[in-house]
Amino acid sequence: MRASTARLAFLQEANASLRQHHETGVHRTQAEMDAWFNREVQAGLNEANAGDLIPGDEVETEAAAWRGLTRRRMEIGFHLELNDLLTQVDQWITDRAR
Repeated sequence: MRASTARLAFLQEANASLRQHHETGVHRTQAEMDAWFNREVQAGLNEANAGDLIPGDEVETEAAAWRGLTRRRMEIGFHLELNDLLTQVDQWITDRAR
């Protein structure tokens, strides 16, 4: 799996988990979170060992997009409901997946 696709999948899963917690109030257990984290770390190590690395300019492009999202949030105020913010993050992920 291409590293950028894996990062988008990671963000989608993290965003879905946060949305689920916001809507239901239910957290994953510590064991579930630890297992998920360990799988993600191992996947990243496997990709790095296979040479599937991300060029610095691509990382910077993504970071600039995240900074832009943060700036927009600051401009409209931190009064956004979490659900609205998660919707913006969903849109950001969708845009990057294209």
